[in-house]
Amino acid sequence: REPELHPEADPPPLANADDQMHFDLEASFLVCDNSSCDDETSSEIIAASADGMTLVYSDSPGETVGLIDITDPASPAPLGAIDISGFGEPTSVAVFTGKGPDDNAVEYILVGVNTSPGFDADFDADHSGQLHVYNLAACKTDPTCAAVTVLELGGQPDSVAVSPDGA
Repeated sequence: REPELHPEADPPPLANADDQMHFDLEASFLVCDNSSCDDETSSEIIAASADGMTLVYSDSPGETVGLIDITDPASPAPLGAIDISGFGEPTSVAVFTGKGPDDNAVEYILVGVNTSPGFDADFDADHSGQLHVYNLAACKTDPTCAAVTVLELGGQPDSVAVSPDGA
């Protein structure tokens, strides 16, 4: 059954402009502040820590994952960048709170990494990827932190997400 369309019906009223949610620019951040402004950089996907005071972003051209301290939102501060260049291109990030080795809550950075040798329109080509897992607290104090674990994936990861139940 086709839905009934009533083009002559009045559209719903617009909310008062004062009632609409809006954002005010508080500050901006140069991605190259976490690396070198002589190199190409780009923040593509951004995730926030549970307290909202640390931002994590994927930088595909720079082959890094950057961290920004926004404890003072008017003055974001670089925390450095995790070098992914030896593995591939970071395509996406997410932040996940899980259990650490001692069963305490630990925040992890999840990074989708495209490890394919290059883009190829041939879908039978070697498409590979990894999921890198980093301890957020460790990387905030030392961006040369090592991955807690690396999982091989059967394709090129383009998006990393964590479901509401943590799965």
